[in-house]
Amino acid sequence: MSYEPPFVGYPGQVWATCYQSAAWLASLLSGGAAPAATAANAALAVFGTFMNGADAIAAWQTAAALSQENQNMTAIEALPLSLDPTTTAYFTARTAAIATAASGLSVLPPAVSPFAATGLLAMGQPAVPDTGYLEWCMGLSAETPPSGATSATLVAYASGEATAWSTVTNAIRVLQGQNLTSAYDTAARQYRVASTVSGVVAAVSASTGDFSESNVTTLWNSAVTTPSLLLDASTLFSSPAYLVNQQGATLRFVLRSLAVQIAYFLLSLRAPFGATATTASLRRNETLMDLAARAAGGYESWAAVAAMNGVEPPWPGPTNQLLAQSGTSLLLPGSTLPSSGAALPTYETNTLGVDYDFGPINGTQPAWVGDIPLIVGYANLRRALGRRLQTTLGTLIYHPDFGSRIPPEVGAVQGADEAPRLAAFGAGALSADPRVASVSSAAASVQPGFLATFSGVVIPIGPGASPVGIDATISPLP
Repeated sequence: MSYEPPFVGYPGQVWATCYQSAAWLASLLSGGAAPAATAANAALAVFGTFMNGADAIAAWQTAAALSQENQNMTAIEALPLSLDPTTTAYFTARTAAIATAASGLSVLPPAVSPFAATGLLAMGQPAVPDTGYLEWCMGLSAETPPSGATSATLVAYASGEATAWSTVTNAIRVLQGQNLTSAYDTAARQYRVASTVSGVVAAVSASTGDFSESNVTTLWNSAVTTPSLLLDASTLFSSPAYLVNQQGATLRFVLRSLAVQIAYFLLSLRAPFGATATTASLRRNETLMDLAARAAGGYESWAAVAAMNGVEPPWPGPTNQLLAQSGTSLLLPGSTLPSSGAALPTYETNTLGVDYDFGPINGTQPAWVGDIPLIVGYANLRRALGRRLQTTLGTLIYHPDFGSRIPPEVGAVQGADEAPRLAAFGAGALSADPRVASVSSAAASVQPGFLATFSGVVIPIGPGASPVGIDATISPLP
């Protein structure tokens, strides 16, 4: 069994260069926080690489297709066909136009090399240069318009071209009979292309009136010749019967899809709240909306978060356990830098959280100092976990999953297995907190007076997080 690489030739070189560019950008952004200007400049260079790469492959395919069509037209010229002068004029003009276009296109695909990609990108230049393919199409003037064509008669002469190619097709059929060659296929293809373009020209004229371009050569080439040549080339290189066509179509689709993702990334950096590109860790069972609301300035920026990180449906969250994993680091649209003197966001404030400090349950409230104090970071997590252990599961109307099963057990049936059961209930309650990555230890004991004590150690989410010890005394009474 033979093996043939999926991407070969010039399209393969373009793909290798674009792949290297994508790897360079991923490596640049993998460090976590990057200034918005640095991220934007790098992404813009890679965006240009992808777009230019897709255009380079399209130009290469169009050049190859029209070169092949030029040979096909030469084969028709060699046939002893008896064509009327009008049909001959159309045929001769289109043959010359295809030859001119094939020659002009052959020099457009730029030389590319994956080995030079990182150096060009580091200088802010796309690794694949601009081909100028669009400008070439807009400026093409390869065909002499039919004698007598004007803006007022463009529809009639475009229709006349379709009629001329129908005549050529029928003449080849009469000449070759049942032994039709590629010459017949070429003429039939030109007839289908001319008919399509003629229909478009007629539809445009019917909706907008006569064409306003006074230069007949420019009008004919822009409205008839260029669309005809591009449609002809597209028909030739879109056939899935050939590997080269398959790989060209696949690569152009992939590169433009990647460019769209980079465009979303650039737009997210330019959002009003974007001054710095940062990262945040996805909490347990957290959705992208939750993360955006918590760390990116508002839930509505979740789409930008998804685009920046290439996250596609099914979205992470409670209903998708494969993706709802704590600790996954995601790039965020940057938050506006705080004013001078304000504290910068940290792991403790952003991940472990900030809350009002009213003191522990049944404990002493902090002394009044003119404002309600705050509890931050590890202390806030420790306090919140203790409160979760002391709250009966299901007693909070809007948060039925908050709490533990320990309080109803305390003072109930006492047995040898009571303490292990309370320890298991406590470990389950701690692991339900989205800030907890794992529970290292959990132990419980039953005390006289309908009390239970619980002690455990949890590891918060996020790289390098410190263990947090939890000690709580739990009563069945509020």
